[in-house]
Amino acid sequence: MTALITALWIGVAGLSSKAPTLRLPFLLSYGLQVLSMQPWLIASWRQAGMFAVMAAMLPIPIAVGCLIGTMAAMVAIAVKRWLARPER
Repeated sequence: MTALITALWIGVAGLSSKAPTLRLPFLLSYGLQVLSMQPWLIASWRQAGMFAVMAAMLPIPIAVGCLIGTMAAMVAIAVKRWLARPER
């Protein structure tokens, strides 16, 4: 999910000639994944502690997903620019 969000974000930003950042896709993915852990169902201190540990470890796979999405999007943008280059 993170790779798709990042690739889409960088693809749109790359085609519009803006400098893309990874902050928004990272925060969007983090928020969606925290919501999927359903923090409103925490009923004990043990569950709260487990949620805190999971929330603290969550940035690692999200960062990897951002890198994978970034690589795919940058290759797609490079190919698009290479194909759009006028003949010399």
